[in-house]
Amino acid sequence: MSGGSVDNSGGTVVAGGRAVVQAGSTLGNVAGLIQAKGNASVTAGGAIDNTGGQIEADGTASTLQVAGAAVDNTNGRIANTGTGATQVTAATVVNANTGGAVGAGTIGGNGDVKVSGRALSNTQGGQIVAGHNLTLATAQSVNNSTGSLSAANNLTLDQSGAAVINQGGSMRGNGAVSLNAASIDNTSVSYTHLRAHET
Repeated sequence: MSGGSVDNSGGTVVAGGRAVVQAGSTLGNVAGLIQAKGNASVTAGGAIDNTGGQIEADGTASTLQVAGAAVDNTNGRIANTGTGATQVTAATVVNANTGGAVGAGTIGGNGDVKVSGRALSNTQGGQIVAGHNLTLATAQSVNNSTGSLSAANNLTLDQSGAAVINQGGSMRGNGAVSLNAASIDNTSVSYTHLRAHET
């Protein structure tokens, strides 16, 4: 499925195998569903609006790629139930669960998860979850205020110019948590956590 602009808002795209959705400019999936039983690739030259939408790869070893100039996943779900890599790439990535619905505001995969770009905003109950390693390659900023970043194995941010805000947020790795950033604001809020697994 491709076009100059693609609008699947309120619509459904379901593939029994691989799904490729490509837009030359903007891609709208507001309250829409894009789902593949195999690998899924959703890309746009412009912004991807997945507000309240679902982008899913549901194969056993599926991979999931979402890439655009900007990605808005407010109250949405970008999820890979497979063990392959999950990658979200955009200059700005916004992830939030403003309504408090279970499973909303989620970016996750059962394998490695990587979020790349300039700025990541994972706030208001947003969660980014990796079944293996979680890598944040955001060069400018990571705002995890009241958000959750978690990895079943290692959580890594190696961006020496990035500002990290974790006020009221949670950053957890059952393996190692490695943060290399210009600044880290983990100021005392009663439910702020920055934790690595201890053996």
